[in-house]
Amino acid sequence: MVVTLCIQAALDAQPAGEASDVPGELPALIFTLDAVLAVITLSALAAVALLSARERIRDFGVLRAIGLTPNQVTFSLVSVHSVIALVSSLISIPLGIGLYLEI
Repeated sequence: MVVTLCIQAALDAQPAGEASDVPGELPALIFTLDAVLAVITLSALAAVALLSARERIRDFGVLRAIGLTPNQVTFSLVSVHSVIALVSSLISIPLGIGLYLEI
């Protein structure tokens, strides 16, 4: 996405009528590839979350047997994924900004 915005800014800053090495369709192609990558990433994350829950079904049964309510079991599942999302956000956002500023 950052590369696309940089290319678009360079194309916009170029004087009218001057020849360019970058075809005008390149930003649209990169945006399309970004969208495809986002769909693949979201589907992979959903698959991992569903497989994690499926593998822990027996654990959830044991938790229910010792007296946890369905809300408590649901909270335990959601809280694990929330903590993972929070930690990954805290790592990836500064890293992404740092990489952007280096370009």
